[in-house]
Amino acid sequence: MGEWGSICDDEWDTYDASVLCRQLGFPGALRHTHSSQFGYGLPKIWMDNMYCVGNEKAISDCRYCTVYHA
Repeated sequence: MGEWGSICDDEWDTYDASVLCRQLGFPGALRHTHSSQFGYGLPKIWMDNMYCVGNEKAISDCRYCTVYHA
C-alpha cells in the first residue's frame, strides 16, 4: 500500500481498539470510540467491518474487508 488511510469505525469495538493500542505499544484500551468522534478520517479507507477477538498481535491479523474509497 504505502499510503496513509483510515480504518472505518462502523463495526469498531473495544476488542479492535485493544489490539490496535497494544500494537502501538500501549497496554490496551479501556473503551472504544465510534461515529467519527474525533473527526473524519482520511478519504482512503483501507479496512472496514473490523472483527478482532482481542488476542491478535496486529490489527492486520483481525478479520476485515479491504476497501478503498477515494
